Amino acid sequence: MFIDSHAHLYFPELSADAENVLRRARHFGVVGMVNVATDLASSRETLQWAERFPNLFPTVGVHPHSAIDLSDEAFAELAALARNPRVVGIGETGLDYYKSLSPVEEQREAFKKQIRLARDVGKPLVVHNREADRDVLRWIKEEGNGKVRGVLHCFSALPDTAKEAIDLGFSISFSGNITYPKNDYLRQVAREVPLDHLLIETDCPFLAPQAKRGRTNEPAFMRHTALALAEIRGISMDALAEATAENTARLFSFSRPRPRVIGYVIENALYVNLTQRCPTDCGFCPRDTKPVVQGHNLALPLEEEPSAAEVLSDLGDVSAYDEVVFCGFGEPTMRLAVLKEISAALKRSGARRVRLNTIGLGDLVNKRPIVPELAGVVDAVSVSLNSADPVQYEKLVRPHPEYRGKAWQAMVDFTKSARQQISDVQMTVVTVPSVNVEAARKVAEETGAKFLARAYNALG
Repeated sequence: MFIDSHAHLYFPELSADAENVLRRARHFGVVGMVNVATDLASSRETLQWAERFPNLFPTVGVHPHSAIDLSDEAFAELAALARNPRVVGIGETGLDYYKSLSPVEEQREAFKKQIRLARDVGKPLVVHNREADRDVLRWIKEEGNGKVRGVLHCFSALPDTAKEAIDLGFSISFSGNITYPKNDYLRQVAREVPLDHLLIETDCPFLAPQAKRGRTNEPAFMRHTALALAEIRGISMDALAEATAENTARLFSFSRPRPRVIGYVIENALYVNLTQRCPTDCGFCPRDTKPVVQGHNLALPLEEEPSAAEVLSDLGDVSAYDEVVFCGFGEPTMRLAVLKEISAALKRSGARRVRLNTIGLGDLVNKRPIVPELAGVVDAVSVSLNSADPVQYEKLVRPHPEYRGKAWQAMVDFTKSARQQISDVQMTVVTVPSVNVEAARKVAEETGAKFLARAYNALG
């Protein structure tokens, strides 16, 4: 799960719809945000936001554009705010020689004061740098005296600047601008930054990634930047999420948020995580070791299983998604009553389509035929066939003792019943080497279902 290392959530473009902005962030796997101040007023605001939302981590500071306003009185208040234990960093501060909305000398003095403040309170510095590489690094060295760490946010400078900043103990953070077609040089820098010094951010409401360019940026859009950054570095989304979240939490000295994940987005589908319980222990499934898919950690202990009301509250308005899918690392039909209640409510509220991903043992688990109860509230069913051979199926899927010897046939019978009462039914296999895909296709055809062979976790 990701942490947005640099956001400005108090800007009116985002604050007016804060609950939905944060909901969308969760659904796209962004579970925490560093809420970065830009002046004295927003330094107060970031602390207020932290009171309301525990996974927002506030900084206090004055942006170079506002440096002219940093009077002695204002700095005294800023220094007092900086000592609040909730505050995780000092900034956004730095130098901007591109726009120079404050006189250069005012910028330099404000920057130096805030470097010294960061050193005094022992908190990292959040640095803005536009066309001021040499002076930024100079003042960090001279005023920090080797005792200040921090991050060069929304990095847009050259590789030598990144290397020198890293040598000074700073991290490098990349935003949506690495997705812009012209920024090949920046993608090269992003490829070369050591993984343990790499952060990712939105800088919202600014700098939306290319896929959302022209729109107000928000934390949910960070997924586009993450996809690009993972591709640039040749690593998985899960590895990128783990590394950058750990780096951000370590730099800003807070515990990584690990909230319960209920709704999560893959492509334009909203998935629902109802349970981690399952009537099987598939040999290829990491449910009990690392239940993570595309950056979403779906660990869900029994005592944290959500009620129907909690699920509906978490999902919010689902009308923008192509479909809502009941799918996690557990079997949704183990919570059949809750599944039906949620599905019915989603249909009433305008969900375009509701799909159930299932191991197909719902009849055995619930000790009755359940398809008649699903018809009308579920539009599509995807059944994990896994193998055309019942013996191999038992070895791969490893049903719990009470279902052994009857699980394969129960799964096939469930699929046939679903095909008679629900219009869209498919059977799937995971393409592990031992599975005969063509034989599995034949089984699916005999039930009347469509067939899909997929790589494990290809779509979650």
